[in-house]
Amino acid sequence: MRIDKALRFFNITVKDKRVAKHLICDSRKIKEQSIFIAIDNGINYINDLKIKPLIILSNVKRNDVIYIPNLKDVLSEFGIYFYKLKKKHPTLIGIVGTNGKTSTANILHNLLPKSLLITTISNVNDSIISDNTTPNAIELVNDIVYARENKYQYVILEVSSIGIKEKRVEGLDFSYLVFLNLSKDHLDYHKTLKDYQETKVNFILKSNATTVINANDKFGRFLLNQKENSYPYKFESSIIKEKSLKGTLFSFENHMIYTNLIGDFNIENLISVLTLLKVMKKRINYSEVSSIKPIKGRMDVISYSPNIIIDYAHTSPAFEMALKELKNITKGKLVVVFGAGGNRDKTKRKEYGDSARQYADEIILTNDNPRNENQEEIISDINALKDEKVTIILDRHEAIKEGVKRLTKNDTLAIIGKGHEEYQIIGNKKYHFSDYEEVRKWL
Repeated sequence: MRIDKALRFFNITVKDKRVAKHLICDSRKIKEQSIFIAIDNGINYINDLKIKPLIILSNVKRNDVIYIPNLKDVLSEFGIYFYKLKKKHPTLIGIVGTNGKTSTANILHNLLPKSLLITTISNVNDSIISDNTTPNAIELVNDIVYARENKYQYVILEVSSIGIKEKRVEGLDFSYLVFLNLSKDHLDYHKTLKDYQETKVNFILKSNATTVINANDKFGRFLLNQKENSYPYKFESSIIKEKSLKGTLFSFENHMIYTNLIGDFNIENLISVLTLLKVMKKRINYSEVSSIKPIKGRMDVISYSPNIIIDYAHTSPAFEMALKELKNITKGKLVVVFGAGGNRDKTKRKEYGDSARQYADEIILTNDNPRNENQEEIISDINALKDEKVTIILDRHEAIKEGVKRLTKNDTLAIIGKGHEEYQIIGNKKYHFSDYEEVRKWL
């Protein structure tokens, strides 16, 4: 697109007929014929650009940029305009909910041919890795352009409350949405539960997308009553016929299905996908359902006898569901290693502790990205009742070592909170750390 036409979006008139081919917001990814976009602190990276952009747009005033005060709010719509995504784009499918978004997106990706998955998880075929649950607006439109150029028919992405609030998905034409559940999360960002919940609910109500909605969730029932072109799905415990740490046998309509996925909540996620595929009028290959493997860090069993599971659960409901499920299918004792993130919603901490006391036989409290908070204070918030079955080992290396050491043949160790992450944030520094690597050291 010519520069003069691109700037017309902002009601800026220039006589510049140079042609821009790319919108770039990461100085490390600069290309020829680019418009560079510097948001907030991004202005500090202008001098690092190896290739001179045609122009620089910024919401920060400087002599060498084109200043646009509301740039951050209109980036998504500008990207759609620049790349002409209104005229031609793959079918967009958004997954919305407090818990289960990553697992559900991965299940759908496995069952929907010619789909591109935008994910935070590495080593997934036909995917683009994002640093955030929902990429920033410019990265996202570039991902959609990549899908268009490479003939993908579908783009699957998780739509987070922060992504909605920061208008990263503003103006995108979703064809389908899946609503999983709504409880609480990101209160460090939203400040109030009401703002968090209204952000997600209003996004769905304003969208024209055909939406598959969890009828077991109270917000889901509200949405089903309010939104046209919506379809319910519902999990009932009676559909589960057999379950173990190796998989689950369940019924869906007239089919008996075995899956490697464990946990009622994962079966609920799977049913949401099967319902969506039916709404899309797609043929479901039930043998493919059986071959889906758990995504890394999501109820991922990495050892049997003794059983060791790594899970990313970082909301109170997800934490409780994971422990409840593991307690029910563990023959011996359940040992749990976990902590809570620093500089994040503190209300979760006591709730984690309450769930651990209810379901775990032994609890090892440790660090989980303490950031700039006092580590002992975080642990104290979790262990408010000073339970006797709690052991405190701040060093996560040593905590995992101790957890593995305590196991006998029929026991289960749940290592919760980090999942697929390969870092530990202490202070302002990010250190390499992997729960997977630590477990392998001590098995």
